[in-house]
Amino acid sequence: MQSDESYTIKQLADLAGISVRTLHYYDQIGLFKPERITANGYRLYGKQQLLLLQQVLFFRELDFRLDQIKSILEVPELDLVKLLETHKLTLKMKAERLSRLIDTVNKTIKTLEGKTEMKDNEYFKGFSEEKQAEYQKYAEEHWDRKLVAQSSQRWNQLNKDERQARMAEGEHITLEIAKSIPLGPSHPHVQELVLQWHEYINSFYDCSYEILLGLGKGYTTHPDFVAFYRKIHPEMPEFLCEAIKIYCANHGIRES
Repeated sequence: MQSDESYTIKQLADLAGISVRTLHYYDQIGLFKPERITANGYRLYGKQQLLLLQQVLFFRELDFRLDQIKSILEVPELDLVKLLETHKLTLKMKAERLSRLIDTVNKTIKTLEGKTEMKDNEYFKGFSEEKQAEYQKYAEEHWDRKLVAQSSQRWNQLNKDERQARMAEGEHITLEIAKSIPLGPSHPHVQELVLQWHEYINSFYDCSYEILLGLGKGYTTHPDFVAFYRKIHPEMPEFLCEAIKIYCANHGIRES
């Protein structure tokens, strides 16, 4: 890295593998600006800009919108090391999931070629229903058995494609929440994700704000939930619990 030198916009674009036009657009929307502009109008970028552009590209790889990236990078006293640790954990989880899916694709190819035979449940390896079972069990232990019956009934009415879509939705929301940890639990984007999570749980059983609040507490106390969410991000159980508390408080429901 040319640590003591500056890059022109063309040099930086070539280094990062993106277009000059993209960098101009990032500057225009206030997402990523040059270190300085010379008297003759040249944009120059230093080491700090390289690090910031790396963050932008990491977030783009993780499917963040540009306005979301801007909000994160504007957080006061942003800890880049902590942010990179979050990227690493998220990418690791994504890589593990893709590895399972590649294994499933390979088995499916061999089955179609007549070289082997897959069990029915192997077609969906990488898209586990284990969280659905945990929600049912937790609801039964802490609230009403009718909730479990309601959840099971709704789930059993879905076909395989619908179940697949439902699980993918839950995974997407969970990962979005993990990726948004740097924003803080009260950030509007995080609160919007908690709303989506509440609606997701509601699709299984009627989840009141009181139940959601209890479920959030369970994320930090129930061993199965804690272990599951820690694998996604070390701070995930506490962060999600706190975000849910804020969400419920905004709707007039607080811990007793």
